[in-house]
Amino acid sequence: MWNRALLKQEAKNVFTYKDNYNYWKFVLGALILAILSGAVGSELGGVSAVIGNLVAIFFKPVTIVYIILGLAIRFFAVNPIVLGAKGFYLRAYDRTAKYDDLLDGFKNNYLNNVVTLVLRDVFTFLWSCLFVIPGIIKMYEYRMIPYIISENPDISYSEAFKASREMMMGNKWKAFVFDLSFIGWYLLNALTCGILGIFFVNPYYYASDANLYRAIKKDGGAQAFKKEDSEQATEAVSDSEEQVEE
Repeated sequence: MWNRALLKQEAKNVFTYKDNYNYWKFVLGALILAILSGAVGSELGGVSAVIGNLVAIFFKPVTIVYIILGLAIRFFAVNPIVLGAKGFYLRAYDRTAKYDDLLDGFKNNYLNNVVTLVLRDVFTFLWSCLFVIPGIIKMYEYRMIPYIISENPDISYSEAFKASREMMMGNKWKAFVFDLSFIGWYLLNALTCGILGIFFVNPYYYASDANLYRAIKKDGGAQAFKKEDSEQATEAVSDSEEQVEE
């Protein structure tokens, strides 16, 4: 079972001490994510923005064109960039970070990435219509989708959603507590007018989030490996029995 303090320490090490060159790339990646989050909101913030836009349609029909344009930018440009940034942090645990990784959302099965992330946004929005809490739950349930499709660009959207649901089963509350553990850092960031966020807090959080995926995947992978070994053992016994009968 993953340990929050340990994975955060590993994240801190990978971007602050492992390689100074790595550090500045992490700062850039975090800055890109922070700018995009400010422009379109986080997953949940984006949902709220969509709701507000839909309300605005009934009062200002002329805004429809701007809303469509904004959603198109989010779906076809922002989401793939965020996907590339997520993969950028994830791959940095295995090798020195590369700027090219930031564009992976466009290079690797772009249309599949767009469709999967659009469906994630739409489903989260629909669940949020039922009240805020179901939307938050779904946001955590779909949390691992960017990492999953970053590692598996050919995966179908249904498989990506299923994999994320399985990974977050029993981990949603712990992931929520994981996010809460950064509140102190964000308060300090506010006191420095965002400077601490640019050079430490944001890279630290995004590196930790990528490590959270790695930790949950490792737990699930161990279980899958045991299951696979069990199935292979069963097949071996069956083959032996067939040979004896022959």
